[in-house]
Amino acid sequence: MAVNKRVPNTRSKTARDLLNEDAPSKKKRLTTTSRGIQDEITRLECVIAAAPRLARQRQIERYDTLPPPERSTWETKGKPRRLSLQQKMVLSRRRVYLLLELCIVALGVSGLVGWIMHCLDRAP
Repeated sequence: MAVNKRVPNTRSKTARDLLNEDAPSKKKRLTTTSRGIQDEITRLECVIAAAPRLARQRQIERYDTLPPPERSTWETKGKPRRLSLQQKMVLSRRRVYLLLELCIVALGVSGLVGWIMHCLDRAP
């Protein structure tokens, strides 16, 4: 069975020690912290200033690399492509026009065949 044991403190100083800390050591600690924060601010400003140059460099590196190999047709045929509503409407309209054109051609051919058959029946 686990017994509740006192966990040792991980801080080097307690809150009471920080309150009772003398002015020179407190000033030194705050100066060190301030210097660290200023260094971090300077580093971040440098990163921000270099961002456009780094972006251009990445873009040039992308241009220098080879494109991925083309996918073979069997890989792309198996995956259905999602179409927008506008594209679906265009495709359905195209199918209707092709069906209408097929019907007109079929009527024309059947009319021509009927006329030829009629002419052959009248021939002496």
